[in-house]
Amino acid sequence: MKTKELIRLLQEADPTGEIECCIDNMDIHFVDRMPAYWDGTLQLLQRDHDCKYYNVIGAKYTSRGDKIKIKYLSITDAIGADENLPIDYSEVGNAERQRDYEASDNKTRAAYRDMHRVIERDHFVRWVTKEAGKQSGDLAEIERVASTFFDANLTANDPLPPDIAMNAAISWYDRREIQWSRAFTLRYDGMDWAIEICSAPGSLTTSKEPT
Repeated sequence: MKTKELIRLLQEADPTGEIECCIDNMDIHFVDRMPAYWDGTLQLLQRDHDCKYYNVIGAKYTSRGDKIKIKYLSITDAIGADENLPIDYSEVGNAERQRDYEASDNKTRAAYRDMHRVIERDHFVRWVTKEAGKQSGDLAEIERVASTFFDANLTANDPLPPDIAMNAAISWYDRREIQWSRAFTLRYDGMDWAIEICSAPGSLTTSKEPT
């Protein structure tokens, strides 16, 4: 469907322009113009416009030209980007339905928090293991030491120091490793590994995750 046809149908359905638009009940996030081949080949339907009912009579794939892609975003995905996203349930219906939606979203929040924690912890363990490899010592216990330290002291939501946070030229993982290298010292006493929290400027301020 071409842009002009979509606009015509939208204006026909809502002359006021005030009704919310959705795709499968999910809000439209943004609209993007891109090559037809980008992010998957464009699929087009051929229609019999004289038919008032189901009018698809053919189809084709094309990689030529551009396409307008309508991006939608579900509340579930939005929670993934912000676990503390405020959500209004007041227009869902009765109190029981509101509680059901809220309970479902809270399960989603918990699942994302756990996923982000595991990803961040795995990254921390890899970083500690890499740092330990620069020293002489038995590496057999290093993953356990790093995991235990992370669970006791860190979360996936700990803020980056401002000077690191503003450095968009490097990845999030690189910024985290710079932060950890400032904040922690890894030591081996000949028998055991220990991760010590430094007091130097730029050290990580830790906070436990909400339950």
